Amino acid sequence: VRQLFDDVHETEHGTPPVPRPFADPGTTAEAAEEALYAAVASAATRRPVLVAVDDLQHADAPSLRWLGYLIRRADDLPLTVLVTLGPGEVAHEDELAALLRLLPRQQDLLPLDEDTVHRLVLGALGERADRAVSAACRTATAGNPLLLQALLRTLATTPARPGEESWEEAVTGTVHEIRPAVRALLGDLGAEVEATATALAVLGGAQSAELVAQTAGLSAPAAQDTVHRLTRVGLVVGTDTGLVRTACPLLEAAEAACVAPSRRRELHGRAADLLREWAAPCEQIAAHLLRCDPGRPWADAVLRDAAALAAER
Repeated sequence: VRQLFDDVHETEHGTPPVPRPFADPGTTAEAAEEALYAAVASAATRRPVLVAVDDLQHADAPSLRWLGYLIRRADDLPLTVLVTLGPGEVAHEDELAALLRLLPRQQDLLPLDEDTVHRLVLGALGERADRAVSAACRTATAGNPLLLQALLRTLATTPARPGEESWEEAVTGTVHEIRPAVRALLGDLGAEVEATATALAVLGGAQSAELVAQTAGLSAPAAQDTVHRLTRVGLVVGTDTGLVRTACPLLEAAEAACVAPSRRRELHGRAADLLREWAAPCEQIAAHLLRCDPGRPWADAVLRDAAALAAER
């Protein structure tokens, strides 16, 4: 809220100054709430007011309480309060829950649909864009707006290479440029969530939550919590068979690309050891043995068995 009203004070030229209750350390919470409300009400007498707050989960408790105070008294004002609640640790759960109960309309943001993606692709790429390009972008990002915007910024400055057969190749070629967007998606979710996302991306495809958990070095309860949080924010999806996978190919590839080669080999080796301990099919074990450091005395036998099964098909 301090940041919000600092901006208003600096941009409202020619209007009465916005009260600064924060400037006086002796100001009570009640006086601060009333002064800030009066500032909004005063602005609303001149024009409709929009109070927009992004990433509400990071707000401090006084700001959350003041937003609730504002909403409760805003019925007769030309005022809209728009907030977004994103991934990450909630700083003040009780105050946030109380505020959310006051909001008359709440909307879960779904992945972007085909038409919306196509409009954004057209705007970014112009004549080079067609439905095939849009489909490739949507498949790669699963309609995630942040990933899509990062992808389009890269594609706009990196045209398809001469002779390239499909835009799928151009899309997958942007993995390293997308890494900052992936870091932004995962950065606020905590170390355990990031470890889970890393393990899932390195293992690739659909995996059991237990394998992902133990590969990441987490306890089963901790892994269940992290998978739930990743699913809630749309970064992980479940399958009909009870497995989990990264929500989109670009996210999986970009997250895996953030992992050092030695760490990737370590994770694949850990997965191979676990699957052998659980008596998993040899082909599943072999897929990880081929990507980890050599030296396991039982590896050759598993690889031979897997090769024999493949030859029989």
